[in-house]
Amino acid sequence: MIFAIRLATGCALLVYAAVSLWPFEWELPVRLQNHAQLVTGADAGIRFPASGIALTTESPEWVEVATTLGSFEFDLRVRSSVPHQTPAARIVTLSRSAYASNFAVAQYGSDLFIWLRTYDSIMDYWDPVHWEPIARVNGVFLEPHWVDVRVLVEPGLLTVFLNKETAILEPLPQDALASWDPTYALAFGNEMTYDRPWLGEIQRATVRVDDTSYDYVRGQTLEVPPDYLFIRNPPSFSPLEDINIGDGLRNLVMYVPLGFMFCLWLQWGDARRSSVLPVLLVIVTSISLESLQLFISTRHPSLLDVLINSTGGCIGIWIAKASGLSSTGHPAIRKLTQFFERRVSFWKKS
Repeated sequence: MIFAIRLATGCALLVYAAVSLWPFEWELPVRLQNHAQLVTGADAGIRFPASGIALTTESPEWVEVATTLGSFEFDLRVRSSVPHQTPAARIVTLSRSAYASNFAVAQYGSDLFIWLRTYDSIMDYWDPVHWEPIARVNGVFLEPHWVDVRVLVEPGLLTVFLNKETAILEPLPQDALASWDPTYALAFGNEMTYDRPWLGEIQRATVRVDDTSYDYVRGQTLEVPPDYLFIRNPPSFSPLEDINIGDGLRNLVMYVPLGFMFCLWLQWGDARRSSVLPVLLVIVTSISLESLQLFISTRHPSLLDVLINSTGGCIGIWIAKASGLSSTGHPAIRKLTQFFERRVSFWKKS
């Protein structure tokens, strides 16, 4: 009987590994050269002839003031080198990742996209599949011309000016910026995870908050590291971000049978044994499979998944303990054992 349980548990682990690592598109982390260029003098600007990033080392000082006032202005003059860029190539972003962002201006195809995190958009922010831009202007980057983009956020209203003309008027909550995360840094030409590179030039990048200007082309300090480690899907270590309720429920339910089988395997014949070992095995299994997802180009490992998986496994362990199925004295186990003994006896005689 114990052999059958071990065999079933081993088969279950193979199935879980296949589900967690599908579609097996392995991609190892790689160190890439940063092609961003900070140009000074009369032709000052930030250039991105190839993939790169220019960023602040910490959250800008104006973020806290903007969050308090509920207003800021971002003034850009940009020129795209490629008329169609996908996925949404970040011209500027105030974020931690593509799915954890306060504010972003991007080129998607030839269109101008603007994201703004507000209380109204927070559910979309938690579910990145449905996270839509707050503003979109079609065909802005079809021609390689300089484009003036001015984003004005005020309590109750978002205004986007394109080449000094009003392009978008979008209503906002009065406290639209109250949901902003004050820890996000600012980056130009790419996402903080280096997976949304934009190719082009930035001639002007100025933020205005409460009559104070911050010029990121000629004044504010930006870092341009010589290279960076590119991971296609970097892990999320914040358990309260990137929440997808449907995916979380699936993970929870999926790990219940695994925890149940671990308990049967490790506590077979004595339900009074400690549950520490089955719990540790569930946690180690979850961490191992999530870690391997770092090298799968289409998977998104996260600490939240580890917590949900482990919770599901612990529920399965509790069910096995509470039902007494890990004890050989349980009627169902006795019947199952007798069945296997008869089958083994039959095979030996034949």
